[in-house]
Amino acid sequence: MDKEIDTTLIFDNGGGVTLRLDGKWAHWFDNMEQAANNYLLYMENGITNDWEGHEQDELDFGWSIDDIRNNSYRIYFHEDILKEIANEDSTGWENIDKYGIEHTRIAWRENDLDDRASIAHELFFFLV
Repeated sequence: MDKEIDTTLIFDNGGGVTLRLDGKWAHWFDNMEQAANNYLLYMENGITNDWEGHEQDELDFGWSIDDIRNNSYRIYFHEDILKEIANEDSTGWENIDKYGIEHTRIAWRENDLDDRASIAHELFFFLV
């Protein structure tokens, strides 16, 4: 995908995550495997036009700095989530840790051996 990546993952302290894609599609998930799968599908082709499940309220929802300070939400953009996934330490939030596990599992399952080296290189790049 050649265009700029516009993704946001908003993890809440209740165990869910809102996935916002391209400023036009959003959905709240309590299943981290489904969230990671949708994220990776979007990263592959950048298309959400034929997807079901868009929740306008989740796209419009705004969080405050106080919400973040009070540990109600943790916000990750594309580069941030890749860094977090590459980090082997627990975040202390089960949903974030589980999302990272599912993201990595699906990415490795879906890619052939050559692409796995590229994924490993991208994750290593964010570690340094």
